[in-house]
Amino acid sequence: MSMGRVVALAAALVFVSAASGRGDDLSEVADDIPDSPVDEVPESEPEEVQESAPEVAPAEVEPADYSRNGIYVGLGGSYGFDSFDRGTDGEISGMLARKGFPGLDARVSVDDTFGMNGQVGFRFHPHFAAEFNFEWLDGFDGDLSEDTTMSDHFSDISVKPWVVSMNLKGYLLTGRYQPYLSAGGGIMSLSVKLTDVAGTAESTSDRIVDFTGRFGGGIDIYITENFLVTAGATYMLGNGDVGDYKYGTATMGFGYRF
Repeated sequence: MSMGRVVALAAALVFVSAASGRGDDLSEVADDIPDSPVDEVPESEPEEVQESAPEVAPAEVEPADYSRNGIYVGLGGSYGFDSFDRGTDGEISGMLARKGFPGLDARVSVDDTFGMNGQVGFRFHPHFAAEFNFEWLDGFDGDLSEDTTMSDHFSDISVKPWVVSMNLKGYLLTGRYQPYLSAGGGIMSLSVKLTDVAGTAESTSDRIVDFTGRFGGGIDIYITENFLVTAGATYMLGNGDVGDYKYGTATMGFGYRF
């Protein structure tokens, strides 16, 4: 073996020996380093938390009560059509006799008219209510028949009625749509005016007041639990001095339930 190889082999042995000693030192240093504690994170239990949370019940919506007890008010328009006694022995002839025109026969022809009405009532049962009603009409205006003796004295007639009455209403249904029947009675006041013709007589007027029956029916339709629209028809059955002035009305309006 040559001298150069011997030197190279000796150098390699020295390097290996040094590296082995350094590794042992590093191992000892590593052994001296204490293990760092690792905090343990507690496991969450979502299922248990969800089970312990209180359950919230959904809010219950109460159904609308359209037939509850309470006060109501209403306002509407009226369309009046007459069924006056057109005979010769009617109240108009009697009125003229009181005014100094005895023996005049009266036959009249009048036009329909418009007016207004209002109500205040109390619903005391799902199927019944008591109601105070007021109705006013602008006037049945018309002509006197030319084949009567009155036509020689008067040409035009105007009958303006108003009625206050107490009525009982009976509801057939109690939901959003409530058809009803009504019956009652009250006071009818009539202003009757006759206008002269050709200056042969002065105009004359009279006010007649007496009891009247009131009968009708209709339907209430609720828009909300408080607001409603109403439509109906009534007939005024006059008595006594107003017995010749029977008439009917068709009505439509709005109402409010408290």
